[in-house]
Amino acid sequence: MSEPQSPAPQQPSMPPQQPAPPPQQPAPPPSGPPQPSAVSTMVSSMSQWELFLVGGALVLVIGDLLFGILVREFYAGDVLWVGAAVALIAFLANRRAPGSVPMYANLMLLAGAIVALLGVREFIVVLLFAMRNLDSVGALYLIAFVVWTVGLLLMAWGAWLAWRSRGA
Repeated sequence: MSEPQSPAPQQPSMPPQQPAPPPQQPAPPPSGPPQPSAVSTMVSSMSQWELFLVGGALVLVIGDLLFGILVREFYAGDVLWVGAAVALIAFLANRRAPGSVPMYANLMLLAGAIVALLGVREFIVVLLFAMRNLDSVGALYLIAFVVWTVGLLLMAWGAWLAWRSRGA
């Protein structure tokens, strides 16, 4: 008689082995530091008084365009607007072709001084108007007044710095 054969122990089936992924190549090192943008290059080449004068002129012009024309809530005045626009145009022309604006520093100083001197008068007039008519003055008017004052102060400080740098 033959003995019954015991079934062979079953071995767990293993999935077929997949080939290992190829080793990843390390990323090549960057070819150098990132190139600065045109704006950061321009800002880094500006003097301190130019930064304040141009920044203040931008705040005045953009704030007046936004609040004076679009919202019709605040108007800074023609002479202040022209002074800020002259400063911006002189700056852009001098950046485009250095030396193309005769007496560039003096022109920027004059534009900043005009805005500063006439701006003090306008500031007092507008402040008195706002205080007398606090009931009817809206929040946008007050926000526009603050934006306008910041632009005025930046241009005045830039003019002061330009004046101080003349002797150095």
